[in-house]
Amino acid sequence: MAGKRKNGEGSWSKVKVNGYLYFCYRKDGKATYGKSEKEVRAKLKEKERKAKETTVVYDSKLTVGEYVKDWLYKKKYLEVGLTLESTTFDGYEAALQTRLFGYPLADLQLSAIDKTVLQKYLKELAKKYSRESIKKTWQVLTMCLTDDEYAHYELVPVVNYKKIRIPSESNVAVKKKKVQFTSVEERDLLYNEALRKTGNGKYFYGNAARLLAFIMYSGLREGEAAGLRWSDIDIKNRLVTISQTYTQIWNRDEYGQRIGREHINKDPKSEASAATIPYKKKAGDVIDIMNEMYPQHKKNDYVFLSANGTPLTKRHILHTLKRMLKHTGLEEKDYSVHDLRHGYGSILLKEGADITTISRLLRHEEISTTADIYIGTTPDDLKILLDRTEKDD
Repeated sequence: MAGKRKNGEGSWSKVKVNGYLYFCYRKDGKATYGKSEKEVRAKLKEKERKAKETTVVYDSKLTVGEYVKDWLYKKKYLEVGLTLESTTFDGYEAALQTRLFGYPLADLQLSAIDKTVLQKYLKELAKKYSRESIKKTWQVLTMCLTDDEYAHYELVPVVNYKKIRIPSESNVAVKKKKVQFTSVEERDLLYNEALRKTGNGKYFYGNAARLLAFIMYSGLREGEAAGLRWSDIDIKNRLVTISQTYTQIWNRDEYGQRIGREHINKDPKSEASAATIPYKKKAGDVIDIMNEMYPQHKKNDYVFLSANGTPLTKRHILHTLKRMLKHTGLEEKDYSVHDLRHGYGSILLKEGADITTISRLLRHEEISTTADIYIGTTPDDLKILLDRTEKDD
């Protein structure tokens, strides 16, 4: 490790990232990581070289791609942790990397953009992506091009963005996926599969299957279930408190460049999401199983752990669901983890719950969200609701 710090120099330390120990050099609030001090010093030299070579020259030849990248990493990244969440920044970056950089618009001079150019760009996106993906990308791009607080905003030509239209659903390559609902029979089939045991009495699947079974009878979101701790569970009264959600973000250096994945706990999706709700008996049976498997657990321990003792990742959970679908003959349905939550809401409706109750159990911010998803999704649903009105008569 380096010797005593001199005036004007940065500081050295060691930090853990994704369970690995890294050397870290900090100066002026910026950090550089490496597996050794030598690697960090090499990175510092390389950054210094790149800074000299890639400094954006703000003139008439500036491209759209250069301007957007500069805005993304030199302005928006500075907002992370202040007014912007890491996951939101990751979403901005993913949208631009996938659906802007690599397209002709990115190489076009910024001074040349106008309504026609931007409308053509959206039509190009329509040949490959869904309307929702195009809409998200357009929101980020226009956020950049209309950001009058950015230092170089005066270089952006005046464009009437309200006149530019996002391609309609009928004109995009990837159509909107219909919301899928597991039926009662499918839910029970998957639940029993999740808890299946082998001939020697051991469970066929790992804890990801138990997590999925819990979602089927509680309606929790995937990240909420993965982030559950024993302190969130009231076993006696069958209540669960959603206090956090477990998610994955990119760990980044001081310039916003990716250096590895990191899993974090964050606040629930919305104020409505943070609540205490009851869960069904079969979800309680899953909790009893986990309690028996880990009798020495502490209050702050996660309920659903991987084999190496860490919370379950989205990839692990999805892989387990795919296996369960295959073994139950439901592979063609291609249900997602979130579809199990939809199935919970749909079955509640069939069992007689009203929309207000379902909305509260699923913790939607607006009851209209619940109504849009669950009312009239199938002719059977409409018949159920109609039959109820006749009973009232």
